Amino acid sequence: GDTDDAKRFSAALVLATYDPSEQDASDSRWPANATFIANYLISSVVTNLSDYDALVESLRPIRWELIDPIRTVFQDADRLESERTIATSILSIYAEDRPEILTDLILESNSRQYLALISKLTSRPAKAIPLLEAELEKQASDEATEQEKDELAARQANAAIALLGLEKGAATWQ
Repeated sequence: GDTDDAKRFSAALVLATYDPSEQDASDSRWPANATFIANYLISSVVTNLSDYDALVESLRPIRWELIDPIRTVFQDADRLESERTIATSILSIYAEDRPEILTDLILESNSRQYLALISKLTSRPAKAIPLLEAELEKQASDEATEQEKDELAARQANAAIALLGLEKGAATWQ
């Protein structure tokens, strides 16, 4: 029940403080628990925003294990907006030194998510710009469904806006 989940999450917080790189990667239990930890983290922060900094920092050592399940919340339009907002915020922190992840998140983002993420790329535009430009070069295949074409168009619109935001506007419109 809820008590067991709270204990499980508390154990994860304690265990995360140990350097995961020192553990045998083949014995890591993080992947099997990452979805639970990510969802519990997000719901805990939604319930009590004052816990945000402490929880996010406590789990930083295992952030690479948490990015994908947090990203699932980020992408899920059926989740509460508060959960998606918290997921976006956490991703912007956990992926701040990985411009390729931030760029991909920006391409998938809605307008609120975009604003929370773009500021993280402004310090590393050199790595993001080629990724954004490559997105603009993509073409939908002849077999692409209307939904796939719409998704590509939305990603390309985000790429063009991001390039403008990164002061790369001249190349965007050439």
